[in-house]
Amino acid sequence: MDIKGPIKYAMEKNPNGLVTAIHISFTGIFRLLNTEKKKQVLEGYLAELTRNIEAEMNDQERQGMLLVQQLVEQLLPPILAGEIDLDETTVIEVEQEHSIYIKDISGNA
Repeated sequence: MDIKGPIKYAMEKNPNGLVTAIHISFTGIFRLLNTEKKKQVLEGYLAELTRNIEAEMNDQERQGMLLVQQLVEQLLPPILAGEIDLDETTVIEVEQEHSIYIKDISGNA
């Protein structure tokens, strides 16, 4: 999955291939923008992600784009408030949920 935009992502995976952390950094051009322009760029980026998510693609790509969309939506307010240092790489740890799915339960209770 290659998502072009103002944010660069690097996935850290465990030996089983599961993502354990996401490293987020911002492009040099984006870091130089004023707050209003950053807002416009990020809102445009979110709109593009939404269009791409609604397009036909495989489930893994869609899940990746949904994750990126969620991250951008969560990061937007603190970015605009100046609470995130855009010159630093932000690392987000990913917790894996362990779920058991049972299709059919049969038997007598």
